[in-house]
Amino acid sequence: MYVKVDREFRATLADPTDFKKFHVEAACAAAEIERLRQALRGIARVDSAEAAWVSQAWLRGLPELQHDRAFQDGLTAMIEKARPHGWIDAATGAIKAHVKFLA
Repeated sequence: MYVKVDREFRATLADPTDFKKFHVEAACAAAEIERLRQALRGIARVDSAEAAWVSQAWLRGLPELQHDRAFQDGLTAMIEKARPHGWIDAATGAIKAHVKFLA
Protein backbone atom coordinates (compact mmCIF):
# COMPACT_ATOMS: atom_id res chain seq x y z
CA MET A 1 0.00 0.00 0.00
CA TYR A 2 1.07 3.56 -0.43
CA VAL A 3 -0.10 7.08 0.18
CA LYS A 4 -0.57 8.60 -3.27
CA VAL A 5 -0.38 12.37 -3.64
CA ASP A 6 -1.57 13.50 -7.06
CA ARG A 7 -0.62 16.61 -9.05
CA GLU A 8 -3.35 18.59 -7.29
CA PHE A 9 -1.79 17.56 -3.94
CA ARG A 10 -4.74 15.34 -2.97
CA ALA A 11 -3.80 12.32 -0.86
CA THR A 12 -5.41 8.88 -1.09
CA LEU A 13 -4.43 5.36 -0.10
CA ALA A 14 -3.57 3.13 -3.07
CA ASP A 15 -3.21 -0.66 -3.17
CA PRO A 16 -4.45 -1.13 0.41
CA THR A 17 -4.04 -4.92 0.33
CA ASP A 18 -0.31 -4.81 -0.51
CA PHE A 19 1.41 -4.59 2.87
CA LYS A 20 4.92 -5.16 1.50
CA LYS A 21 5.58 -1.90 -0.39
CA PHE A 22 4.60 0.81 2.09
CA HIS A 23 5.66 4.28 0.91
CA VAL A 24 4.51 7.78 0.02
CA GLU A 25 4.36 8.49 -3.71
CA ALA A 26 4.18 12.13 -4.75
CA ALA A 27 3.48 13.34 -8.29
CA CYS A 28 5.71 16.35 -7.71
CA ALA A 29 9.40 17.15 -7.46
CA ALA A 30 11.38 17.10 -4.23
CA ALA A 31 11.67 20.88 -4.57
CA GLU A 32 7.94 21.05 -3.74
CA ILE A 33 8.38 19.38 -0.35
CA GLU A 34 6.67 22.25 1.49
CA ARG A 35 3.52 21.80 -0.59
CA LEU A 36 3.74 18.06 0.07
CA ARG A 37 4.00 18.71 3.81
CA GLN A 38 0.87 20.87 3.65
CA ALA A 39 -1.01 18.28 1.60
CA LEU A 40 -0.18 15.54 4.11
CA ARG A 41 -1.00 17.53 7.24
CA GLY A 42 -3.04 15.20 9.45
CA ILE A 43 -2.02 12.21 7.33
CA ALA A 44 1.76 12.11 7.61
CA ARG A 45 4.67 14.12 8.96
CA VAL A 46 7.23 14.64 6.19
CA ASP A 47 10.65 14.75 7.85
CA SER A 48 12.72 15.00 4.69
CA ALA A 49 12.69 14.28 0.98
CA GLU A 50 13.42 10.67 1.92
CA ALA A 51 11.08 9.90 4.82
CA ALA A 52 7.60 10.54 6.16
CA TRP A 53 5.76 9.19 9.19
CA VAL A 54 2.23 8.11 8.22
CA SER A 55 -0.52 8.29 10.83
CA GLN A 56 -1.74 4.87 11.85
CA ALA A 57 -4.98 6.52 12.99
CA TRP A 58 -5.52 7.95 9.49
CA LEU A 59 -4.95 4.54 7.89
CA ARG A 60 -7.22 2.73 10.34
CA GLY A 61 -9.93 5.39 10.11
CA LEU A 62 -10.38 5.52 6.35
CA PRO A 63 -14.14 5.07 5.83
CA GLU A 64 -13.75 2.33 3.21
CA LEU A 65 -11.33 0.34 5.42
CA GLN A 66 -12.21 1.02 9.03
CA HIS A 67 -14.53 -2.01 9.22
CA ASP A 68 -12.49 -4.24 6.90
CA ARG A 69 -11.11 -6.91 9.25
CA ALA A 70 -8.61 -8.26 6.68
CA PHE A 71 -7.15 -4.77 6.17
CA GLN A 72 -7.00 -4.02 9.89
CA ASP A 73 -5.33 -7.36 10.67
CA GLY A 74 -2.89 -6.94 7.78
CA LEU A 75 -1.97 -3.45 8.96
CA THR A 76 -1.39 -4.75 12.49
CA ALA A 77 0.90 -7.49 11.14
CA MET A 78 2.82 -4.97 9.00
CA ILE A 79 3.32 -2.71 12.01
CA GLU A 80 4.63 -5.56 14.15
CA LYS A 81 7.12 -6.52 11.42
CA ALA A 82 8.28 -2.89 11.13
CA ARG A 83 8.62 -2.27 14.87
CA PRO A 84 12.00 -4.05 15.41
CA HIS A 85 13.52 -1.90 12.65
CA GLY A 86 12.56 1.36 14.39
CA TRP A 87 9.98 2.19 11.75
CA ILE A 88 7.17 2.80 14.26
CA ASP A 89 7.17 6.04 16.26
CA ALA A 90 6.83 4.95 19.90
CA ALA A 91 5.08 8.18 20.90
CA THR A 92 2.54 8.49 18.07
CA GLY A 93 2.33 5.04 16.47
CA ALA A 94 3.11 6.58 13.07
CA ILE A 95 4.72 4.32 10.48
CA LYS A 96 7.90 5.34 8.67
CA ALA A 97 7.57 5.43 4.90
CA HIS A 98 10.05 6.12 2.12
CA VAL A 99 9.05 9.09 -0.06
CA LYS A 100 9.13 8.64 -3.86
CA PHE A 101 8.94 11.78 -5.99
CA LEU A 102 7.70 11.15 -9.53
CA ALA A 103 8.52 14.51 -11.14
